[in-house]
Amino acid sequence: MSKFFFQHRYFILLMSIFFLNISSVKAGTQITGVADSAIVCPVQKGQTIALPDFTAADCWTTAIEDINPRNTHVWVKLNIILPQVQAPNYEALALYITSKMAAEFYLNGQYIGHNGTPGDAKEYEVPGNLDSVILLKKPLLIRGGNELIFRASAHHDWLKIGSSLQSIDFKPIGSITKNLLIHYSPSVLLLGVFILGGIYFAITGLLNKRRKRECILSVISFFAAAQLITEVYRGFVTYPYPVQDIRLILITVFSLGFGLTVSFYVLSTFKVKKIWLTMSTMLFSCLVGIVLFNDYDQKAQVAIITPLILSLIHTGYLSYQGQRRANIFFFALLSFVVALFVSPSLFLDIIFFYLIAILLFVLFIEQGIVLNRESKARLLEKLRADRLELTLSQASERDTATYVVIKSAGKIEKISTETISHCSSADGYTEINLSCGAKLLHNATLTELEDELPLTFLRVHRSHIVNTSFVKNLKRDTSGTGYLTLTHGSKIPVSRRIMPKVRKIIG
Repeated sequence: MSKFFFQHRYFILLMSIFFLNISSVKAGTQITGVADSAIVCPVQKGQTIALPDFTAADCWTTAIEDINPRNTHVWVKLNIILPQVQAPNYEALALYITSKMAAEFYLNGQYIGHNGTPGDAKEYEVPGNLDSVILLKKPLLIRGGNELIFRASAHHDWLKIGSSLQSIDFKPIGSITKNLLIHYSPSVLLLGVFILGGIYFAITGLLNKRRKRECILSVISFFAAAQLITEVYRGFVTYPYPVQDIRLILITVFSLGFGLTVSFYVLSTFKVKKIWLTMSTMLFSCLVGIVLFNDYDQKAQVAIITPLILSLIHTGYLSYQGQRRANIFFFALLSFVVALFVSPSLFLDIIFFYLIAILLFVLFIEQGIVLNRESKARLLEKLRADRLELTLSQASERDTATYVVIKSAGKIEKISTETISHCSSADGYTEINLSCGAKLLHNATLTELEDELPLTFLRVHRSHIVNTSFVKNLKRDTSGTGYLTLTHGSKIPVSRRIMPKVRKIIG
């Protein structure tokens, strides 16, 4: 046990700090100008709906964050103290509510509106929106003490996590979703980056079955895009509170998917042994953390950070061993993890997606470097293959002489290809130059003859073919063209288009 702790001491320390940090971050109820407690009274079935007497024996006092009308139908009274009843620019105020319940509201004894319809049972309740605004059609607020009463139920809150009443406040008239959209709008620009990155790497990976890592990068990008869409959805759509449960679950799932796929990418890059056993251990650790925490923001943080910390430790160990490539991963993961350790609230903000974008950008750059290296390696391999093929062809020709049949002026002559130094086009005919200096006119085009010649012959110009066995050197001009000097002194022009191929083969 002591050996295990010593080997994993840094991981245990980091995880301990992380859990302490996220445990201290709670999405508690935020209410401006409200006392710390509220009075709650049950709504009796069949009772005529009227404001109750909050001094009744069946009423009780509770903390505001503990107001949870799940599977119940209750009255709630809050005392609100406002230093002013208008905004500085004399705009009227409105009641802003973020809650997982249906409720109707009364301010200082006057009905002001509702968010859904509360009821005694699920079939009688119409779920309210998660975010809603109740406009104050007439001035009901009093400077100083105000009494806010609401009747509420939450029969559709099937997830049953957190406080039903998340925030309630009086602010100038506006739109919650509009304000959220303004807050989230900069990160929406990142959505295109995530999606385009996912499509690019998906196509690249599918076109080449060997490029598994591109497919993993594609999955990472799509998980980031899905998480971003789910996060900013609240800024685009006003939805009933039961949808919030689905949204929170999806955010956790996408966070887990992102964290695990990034870790799988890192581990597969360095070819970790028993990678699936390692990934299974990561998944188990994440699920344990998800179960332990009640708040879904904390669940999402655990889901994404746990795999990244394990990957950070692994790349740190490889960096310590001297693997330079691991340094890129180590510092990218370290920056990401430290940012969330220093301020766990970043996870609840759009800055988090900029951190994801930076992390993905580093991974994309690293993959680009790898692709460039692979491209150069494939080019070098092809060059070696071309040279080997040429060498083997020359050796084969020395062992087994090849011949071409020359037809000219009613004469047919069989010529060994070993004696041909180069061939040139001549008005529909081909001039064959022999190593002895003789020239023959062949009754065929240069292209037709090219098909008969062995691989030791290379077409360097549309009008010239040379036997590479006779090449002495290659000269290249600044214009991109050049010429070959043969062993007997002849100079053969090389076209600009064919020059790169000639340089590779001739070397």
